[in-house]
Amino acid sequence: MEKRSKISDLDIFNKPVKSDVKEVKKEVSKDHVTKSFRLTKEQAEKLQEYTRAIQPGHFMITEADIIRYMILHFDIKKAQEDFFKLKQL
Repeated sequence: MEKRSKISDLDIFNKPVKSDVKEVKKEVSKDHVTKSFRLTKEQAEKLQEYTRAIQPGHFMITEADIIRYMILHFDIKKAQEDFFKLKQL
């Protein structure tokens, strides 16, 4: 009885053998961090509205760009007064 070969042994697509291929590790930039968070449906819609309102027709502005802009221009004093409702002693 003949020994049957596996399809992977046939090499019909001329793929290199794994031992011949060097593994290239993708370097991750240390100055960037990925964050994930949840938004309510209303907040997500508002973020989409901001993105559409700010975006000129010839540029692609993403929701992540809007969030980065908001973080860069965040006013801590105004947030303390309005958002946190803290009063100065």
